[in-house]
Amino acid sequence: MLAFLLCSITAVPQPLTHLTSKRATAVDRFAAPSESSRKAAILSAINLRLGNQQNMWFKNGRFPTVVQSLRIQYDFNPHSNDIATNLGWMMENIHLYSEALDVYRQYRLENSSNPDASFPEGFFYFRMKRYNDEIRLFEKAINSKPHPGPNTYRILAHTYDRLKRFKDALRVYDAYLAWSPNDLAAIANVKRVKAEMAAQGGH
Repeated sequence: MLAFLLCSITAVPQPLTHLTSKRATAVDRFAAPSESSRKAAILSAINLRLGNQQNMWFKNGRFPTVVQSLRIQYDFNPHSNDIATNLGWMMENIHLYSEALDVYRQYRLENSSNPDASFPEGFFYFRMKRYNDEIRLFEKAINSKPHPGPNTYRILAHTYDRLKRFKDALRVYDAYLAWSPNDLAAIANVKRVKAEMAAQGGH
């Protein structure tokens, strides 16, 4: 502040047009967030309107129309988990499984900073019983920081349980409970897995 005052005192007086230009630049800087907010509000309104229309198309069985509108919507909202998963889910409903997987992969790759970006793809593998693909993806996720949400741990642990890999299931539950120790469902699942493991001879 002192340096600014000294410069103001010793500087040669500037024309009023120069001051006006500075003031305009400052106003522009403050106006930018307002413009950004306005665009965000418009996009939000469009998404809401599209969502309502998609619900009507869905109820009327116009599934390809829903998919087409979601494709367009996703192009404008590549970081939206809701839109990406809705698009993939609708594609699965009309048996476009490879295209649905492409959407989930694209979402993961374009949102690599989001710790939950791999979940739609991994959950697809889980539903398709492609457990090796799911395990590869989810193991990488839980060993990265920031950690993903609870569902990644739950699905991965459940997969290991299905495969009778009880020690791995317990490892995943323990990793999750280390930062979410009050999850009663996870605690109950640990007890259940331990009981299953004991019944299988401790493997």
